[in-house]
Amino acid sequence: MKFIHTADWHIGQEIKQYSRTDEHRYFFSQLTDLVTAEQPDALLVSGDIFHNAAPNNEAVKLYTDTMVQLHEACKTMTIVIIAGNHDSPSRLEANKSIFRYANVHVVGTVNHDDPMQHVVYIPVKGYVIAIPHFYLRSWENEKSIFLKAQEYVRNVNTDNLPVVMMAHTYVHGADVSGHNGMIGGLETEDVSLLGNYYDYLALGHIHHPQTLVDAVKTVRYSGSALHVNAAERFVHEVSLVNIESHGDAPEITSVPVKQLRHFYYVPQSGYLPFEQALEQLRLFNPDEQGYVVLSVTVQRYLPTDARQQVDAVMESKTNLRFLDFNVNFEARQHTAETVISTQQLKQMNPVDIAVEYYRQTHNQPMPQDMINMLREIEQQINEQQ
Repeated sequence: MKFIHTADWHIGQEIKQYSRTDEHRYFFSQLTDLVTAEQPDALLVSGDIFHNAAPNNEAVKLYTDTMVQLHEACKTMTIVIIAGNHDSPSRLEANKSIFRYANVHVVGTVNHDDPMQHVVYIPVKGYVIAIPHFYLRSWENEKSIFLKAQEYVRNVNTDNLPVVMMAHTYVHGADVSGHNGMIGGLETEDVSLLGNYYDYLALGHIHHPQTLVDAVKTVRYSGSALHVNAAERFVHEVSLVNIESHGDAPEITSVPVKQLRHFYYVPQSGYLPFEQALEQLRLFNPDEQGYVVLSVTVQRYLPTDARQQVDAVMESKTNLRFLDFNVNFEARQHTAETVISTQQLKQMNPVDIAVEYYRQTHNQPMPQDMINMLREIEQQINEQQ
């Protein structure tokens, strides 16, 4: 069985005020070209189809058009889609009956009573066990869907065909670089909890493409389609996989995804004082389109007109979009934090909390004019109440 494994499309994502629809179209064009060239038996999309549980009309139309486009590129190809933690299972399954005419199988919710609903049979080629993301109430109880579905396939797979399982979760040992410490959803203790009757586990959720080296079976994250944030400083890709028969080691080819826009840090590494960083931005003119993060180091806070100065520099850079400041407060390096108990916190005035937070993060007292402003806001709120 030959298939393409991809995940974490995040259709509909916006960065600041910028839509990424054209970037997603660029990716889908590459994916369609790959399908056309390879004519795979299956395309597996392991969750986070959309960036939001309630995607806008533009995002839904792009998704629908893409399904039709991929089906036209290879009409014999089976497409299997599972819900991720960013998706609404019910919304994703809303058009599943219509999508079946394009050989698209959508699995948004878990069905413990009928594990067959999680199994997609690709005639003569193999089986796909599709388990969507779900939040666990009882891990020992909920994990049984993986084992039930595998047991069903074990009983019917008399021809020893390849078995691929799909899931959207975070398994132990995965490289989570690029997530900035924020990983939604479930953490499993070990991949062994997901059973072992499969030849390839097609995972979604972690954006860094990787094959887990300590897994007994072949366990792989294809990674996200686009650089979802500026911290994802790695090549994004989809996986082209071929498995001869059940029990054989998969042959995996990583196919890099060209990004329509890149993320750039100015300076490329480290931090500079605002004026020096601004000068580097003024001289920065890459050939390719992208988003810019300005890394600056400050003593207290950025100049009040920092954004206006950046916007003035960016006016002539039509191929770049300013994203944000990456600020390093020098004073924070010497902060000696004070531990405040819960009881003390309850007794503190909100402004006092803000003053203490400022002192700890900046290693110096909050300016009096800022304190006065907060006191005034507090007084207005109290009067309104």
